[in-house]
Amino acid sequence: MNKLHRLFNFAFFLAFCALITVAFIQNCYASDSHSTAASSAENCFNSAKTQLELDQCAGIDLGNSKASFDALYNKLLSIYANNTSFTKKLKISQSAWVEFTQMQLLMKYPHSGEQNYYGSVYPMCGAEYLSSLYSQRVQSLSPIAMQLQYAIYGSLAKQASATLKDMYRIIISKYSDDKLFISAFQAANTAWLDYQKAQLTAMFPQSSTKLFDGTSMNANDYLGALEMQRITELRDWTSGIEEGDVCSGSVKTPEELSLGSQ
Repeated sequence: MNKLHRLFNFAFFLAFCALITVAFIQNCYASDSHSTAASSAENCFNSAKTQLELDQCAGIDLGNSKASFDALYNKLLSIYANNTSFTKKLKISQSAWVEFTQMQLLMKYPHSGEQNYYGSVYPMCGAEYLSSLYSQRVQSLSPIAMQLQYAIYGSLAKQASATLKDMYRIIISKYSDDKLFISAFQAANTAWLDYQKAQLTAMFPQSSTKLFDGTSMNANDYLGALEMQRITELRDWTSGIEEGDVCSGSVKTPEELSLGSQ
């Protein structure tokens, strides 16, 4: 466990580095109005005094993340409009990602269908979580970002499949007392595997060594980078979130996870 946690901590640091690239990519495709909106969201959070205002700020932030994604996605559809094979596969991948996102949100908040279960913070927490998933989606569609992510992660990316299996085993064990969560976790994993397959098909439409835009990258390397995204998504459930975090959702505290080890 300690070795796995050290790996997760290192991976988290590297993920932060990769997010810098995501921000750069988002700025490349963002219009002035999008940049202004991002600044507006930050100002909103800084001045918010009530939960309702925080909910509204999170909604603005999510809108900004979605706008950045839409700009990139629509740009790809426009640039490669004559490549109907690629655009068709890209749309299939996007549909799979939307399904995965819905399942992942349900995994994070499995009781969201129960009124007031997560309290008044749920709109804010849900919006911020979705915003983080949109940022990862932007990264997955950028050849430069995925190449950089693979280069940063290095050997960790090569071991990603094995690491994910360890994480799945740990999560199933540590959360076995929460049947609703386990069901949502399994559904999210199934949806992620469907998305992973569709994404690989879209990104490598003709060759396993070249991305859709002709950039040289091995499909296995891209898969490793994609799996590192999944590791980042699941890290909280294996490491825990400190008590008092209002957006912890289904994630247990480190103390609860430790009790499960005894």
